[in-house]
Amino acid sequence: MTAHANVRASPSAQMTVPRHPPDSPPRAVEAAAELTSRVMESLRTSRPAFHTEADFQHAFAWESHVLRPEMKVRLERRLSAQTNDRLDLLFAADGLTIAVELKYPVTGLDATVDDEPFVLRKQGAEDRMRFGYIWDIVRLERLVSAGVADVGVAVLLTNVVQLWEPPKPNKRVAADTEFRLYEGRELAQRLAWTGDAVWWHKEKVPEAVELAGRYRVAWAPYSIVPGTGRGEFRWTKAVVAATPAGEALFEPTA
Repeated sequence: MTAHANVRASPSAQMTVPRHPPDSPPRAVEAAAELTSRVMESLRTSRPAFHTEADFQHAFAWESHVLRPEMKVRLERRLSAQTNDRLDLLFAADGLTIAVELKYPVTGLDATVDDEPFVLRKQGAEDRMRFGYIWDIVRLERLVSAGVADVGVAVLLTNVVQLWEPPKPNKRVAADTEFRLYEGRELAQRLAWTGDAVWWHKEKVPEAVELAGRYRVAWAPYSIVPGTGRGEFRWTKAVVAATPAGEALFEPTA
């Protein structure tokens, strides 16, 4: 059995997850932020790039297990018997549960790392990439408020420079202007698509989302992978918590 196989639990695997009132204790926020930063710092050295989002997910789960062996880890946990909605990762330790959603949008890169070839193809559609990350935050807010977890963390790792760069001046207003994720941007309240584009209607994407919390985007360096294409990776996170009133707490993404 490989190391990764040790944490590849079946989606139906059972882990008792107590339902909590919508009140995230400060230690839950600190624990989630610390765990995420430690995992990403460790992965920067051992895994400077990933083949797919699933590869990233498994590596994140395994590294979490290595750093915190006592912690229970579940992948792709089904959230309801009535739907196929799943959570990327669920951690439980010391009476706390942490829900994690990961995103790994990429653009073209051909590289070799420790004799392992990596061929990442350009995915395009940066507007969908931005919306996907923010939608993860919305989902985590709902899960925390419902008591499924004490705290949530949305993580975005990418080599798509357009995601962290600010919009160019004098450029027309893009449909995803309110979903931009450049350094220092604050995500809060209602965010909506703008302009004439209506592709989201066909794909059943909400016209707008409502954030309960406020999240300031702060990008951190992840890795530089020599090769052909975009070899610079950066990452950001949003820690989602709740107060007794059910409102999300502000937590910087740095």
